[in-house]
Amino acid sequence: MRFKDISDINESVIGQYAQETNGLVLEISKPVKKVLLPGELSNYLKEHSSVADSFFRLSPERQKEYAEYISSAKREYTKFERLKRITPLIVKGTGPNDKYKREQKL
Repeated sequence: MRFKDISDINESVIGQYAQETNGLVLEISKPVKKVLLPGELSNYLKEHSSVADSFFRLSPERQKEYAEYISSAKREYTKFERLKRITPLIVKGTGPNDKYKREQKL
C-alpha cells in the first residue's frame, strides 16, 4: 500500500492491518558456531571453572582466536605459558589481539 498524500491514508484500513499483525512474533535464529578447542585449553577450562565461565561468555570469534593462539604453539611448555598469560585477558573479556586493534572514533 502506497500513499501519495496524507489525505490518502485510511485510518480504519491501517487499524485492521495493525490488528492482524498484533499476534505475529518473528523468531530469527542464527546457527550456533561451534569452536574446536585444543586439548590443553579444554583441560585448563575444566580445572578452572571461573575462567571457563568467562571464556564461554566470549564471542565465538574470540574463542577461536584463543584456540588458535594455544594450538599454534609447538612445545607443551609454550602452551602452558600461553595459558597462564591469557587467563587474565579471558576473565577481563578481551581477545588476545585486542591490544593491536585500533580504537574506533565515533
